Amino acid sequence: MNFFDFYAMFLSVILVFLLGWLLPLSGKSFDVLKLRLDLFPNWFKFIALGWVLLTLALTIFVFYLDEKWEYFLVVNLNFSFFLLLFSKEKEEDEFSEQIRLKAFLYAFITYLTIIILFGAVYGSPSMSEISFVNSNIVLQIFLGVALLSALVYFYVSKYKFSKENK
Repeated sequence: MNFFDFYAMFLSVILVFLLGWLLPLSGKSFDVLKLRLDLFPNWFKFIALGWVLLTLALTIFVFYLDEKWEYFLVVNLNFSFFLLLFSKEKEEDEFSEQIRLKAFLYAFITYLTIIILFGAVYGSPSMSEISFVNSNIVLQIFLGVALLSALVYFYVSKYKFSKENK
């Protein structure tokens, strides 16, 4: 086993733990109005930003060690986006909760749209002869775009709201 195998297992264990943290114990309720996620503490944002910086630094070394450095970069950026998106704000209120849920919805719609567009373009006769990189990396990039769109929507909406209410 090499570094990437150990790293994949390590990241998988962390993600399973974080998923267990996010999902509330009262998740058996089907009332949409009672939907609440147990978000990560605010200091997880610093972990996410540190993870991005460490990823960018390690990518330089991984670039020389392995041909699949793109996977390393994309997966770690997605993990950082995940931490940022599910971390509480300093002042978490109902408004930020509502914006966060809208951002999740828009991220899901963005992801589905990108997947459908990719299928339509890749499935066309003129594009079917072009071989893409592994489809796994393409799907990871699409997921990153969806997470990033949710983050942008969330923070732009909060900024606009705070600017209007000053």
